[in-house]
Amino acid sequence: LKLAINVMTYAQFAAAATGHDLLTGVGGDPESLWTALRGLGQLGALTDSYRHILGIPAAHITGDFAATLQTQVGIAEKDLTLARALGETRGRTGDMVEAIRDSMAALYGVEGRRP
Repeated sequence: LKLAINVMTYAQFAAAATGHDLLTGVGGDPESLWTALRGLGQLGALTDSYRHILGIPAAHITGDFAATLQTQVGIAEKDLTLARALGETRGRTGDMVEAIRDSMAALYGVEGRRP
């Protein structure tokens, strides 16, 4: 159950980051995305708290803040690796879970950084 919830949570993070990047890439206001998702009932509390890191410039992700995000990425990657292994028994979820796992560092803004 824990792994299933975590897969869904991290998938929502990935979707939120993608939507945010698409919208801001064309000059849109990301707050309108969050307002719309709340109105549709599709914005969970965890993703709502995660959304705040999406607009932070890379230059501001330093020190203890970067270390905290890297720790979160490590936890996510561990959980998603376990979920992928479990999903292989079903034969159809592995690639999606792997793609989400492999995107975690970029989604948290710490890609290419050492813990």
